Amino acid sequence: TTFFEPPHALRHDSRHWATIFVLLGVISLIVYPVHMYLFAVAGGRLIRRIRSMCFEKVVHMEVGWFDEPENSSGAMGARLSADASLIRTLVGDSLALTVKNLAS
Repeated sequence: TTFFEPPHALRHDSRHWATIFVLLGVISLIVYPVHMYLFAVAGGRLIRRIRSMCFEKVVHMEVGWFDEPENSSGAMGARLSADASLIRTLVGDSLALTVKNLAS
């Protein structure tokens, strides 16, 4: 009799746990997009701050520094774009996944 429960008790427990799992699914459906949005906003702000800091450093360089081919305006723009994309990938996806895994 330890493992036997009457049918009405089984039905009640089944409905209870099914309701809990449906509620968890609905909460996840709402929280996950908010979570990804907030990490995207944080990543965008970080990229903006890094680009601003890099631009400030480039502006204060001596004129002769810009004569080097690796320091041309095109190379600097490409480097800023590539580095920003790499950082956005790290902050947006990897960090969000790490935080999500640590939280659960």
